[in-house]
Amino acid sequence: MSQSYKAAVVQAASMPGDPGASAAKAADLIRQAAGEGARLIVFPEAFLGGYPKGASFGTPVGMRKPSGREDFRRYYEGAIDLDGPEVAALAQATAETGAFVVMGVIERG
Repeated sequence: MSQSYKAAVVQAASMPGDPGASAAKAADLIRQAAGEGARLIVFPEAFLGGYPKGASFGTPVGMRKPSGREDFRRYYEGAIDLDGPEVAALAQATAETGAFVVMGVIERG
């Protein structure tokens, strides 16, 4: 016998450069979706850390600009450690709800 499960696809923006706020927002969205019966909750690509759409980090072909280093520094600071507080907050939300969560992150390393 097959069972059916309700899935939720999150269409939301993260908080660029603020992984803690993004994780808190994600935890709230997990609780909301689970409260509406979702067992599987799927987030956008790079929800934690942010997707750098259009960013060149100052590296047009053939040269690197100082402004690109600053852009990349901010991007790196928005990345997370997998053993950090952001993942702990998400783990707590999934433990509370029993939901399975799929989320892309930008990881430091």
